[in-house]
Amino acid sequence: MGELDLLKFNVQYATLCSIFSPNTNNALILTLSHLYKFCNLCILYMIWLPFFYELYLAENLKITDYSLTVMNIGCYVCSILTLHFFIHNGKNGRRLIEHLNRVFKYRADRGIVEISMEETDENTKKITRAFLSLLTAGVLSMTAIPILMKGRILPLPGMYPGLDTKNNTFHYIEVYTLQAVGQIVVAQITASSDTLFICTLLVTSQQLTVLGADICNCLYNALLYHGVTQEEVLQLKETFEGTKHSKWSSEGKPIESNRIMEIINSQGFKIRLVQLLTKYIKHHQEILYFCEKIESYFLPLIFMKVCISMFYHVFITFALLHSTEIGLVLTLIQYETCAITELLVFAFAGQTLIDKSEKLHQDVFESPWYVCDVKYQKYILMILMRTGRTTKISVGKLATMSLPTFLLIMKTALSYLAVLRQVTDTTV
Repeated sequence: MGELDLLKFNVQYATLCSIFSPNTNNALILTLSHLYKFCNLCILYMIWLPFFYELYLAENLKITDYSLTVMNIGCYVCSILTLHFFIHNGKNGRRLIEHLNRVFKYRADRGIVEISMEETDENTKKITRAFLSLLTAGVLSMTAIPILMKGRILPLPGMYPGLDTKNNTFHYIEVYTLQAVGQIVVAQITASSDTLFICTLLVTSQQLTVLGADICNCLYNALLYHGVTQEEVLQLKETFEGTKHSKWSSEGKPIESNRIMEIINSQGFKIRLVQLLTKYIKHHQEILYFCEKIESYFLPLIFMKVCISMFYHVFITFALLHSTEIGLVLTLIQYETCAITELLVFAFAGQTLIDKSEKLHQDVFESPWYVCDVKYQKYILMILMRTGRTTKISVGKLATMSLPTFLLIMKTALSYLAVLRQVTDTTV
């Protein structure tokens, strides 16, 4: 239904980061794509497994190093499971975006209000680039900080059996390069998967705004279809809304209210009006169905990310409170910045969907339904009853993805941090 492919940039970026398979039948390209995914998985596993060696085999491991190791285990588990998720469900994700472009309208119906998806589509591109830049800058700085510190310090913890990174230069460079590449892979997977979910929610939210404009202007669009001039329709709209901001207010001819009311009360107009409203109701049902598909598709991924993110804040903050090395402190600050930003943007996208859903309900109520026939009013009543139930995305069917949920997660993380500090202080 759209004039251009919405989220095209996100799909291209997801394909580049091996989240989606290329949309082609070329065997060579598909083989290279599968090989790229396999290499990424191998790199992630090669970095992830040594964390356990350090956790269970290292002697006299400091509490700061222990927290850092646990936090990195969670980070790499999240990236590995995300990549596995899209390896098995990437085609469904691409179909989800294709379904979005089939059912979503690029702009509201012709009439007196111009609302389109163009600005939102551009904003999704900016959000994707900004998120990618933040994560890439974060992992690159985390990788570069150990170089500025004294001694042969690696970007990540971990014990590599058979490799002496302290005394053997070649072993140190080999492991350092592996971890640096792994950090970049983590950033690419996280940025592409997160922005795909975030931007899909933002586009869906804007589609509710387009729908609201259509329903609010249903009467006015029907009048335009029946030959009433735009000037007269604008004056009628101002009359209903009690405003005088249009350029037609002072320059236009006096409105012929009797003629317009005759048109509104005519049988042909009533049929046309109900047809338009029926079309908008069907479009609303398509949006609601798409929201259910979004939640169903992203449910395991978002639930995992939110849960692991909560423990990020516990262990990162705990390590920060017990760290005295400047390089480690800077690294931990980068981790915490990325973790908070990820969770906050998730919550913001979910809150946007909730706000636009509530705004749709208000717009429908404020539309000029009272001058229409009873059948139209009954349809409006049905819409009001449905839009009265807020459209939202849940986190694992347990909580709503919203800004209050973000605050609750941060509050819970701080509570866990307080308990962890109390236990460790008592043990020490």
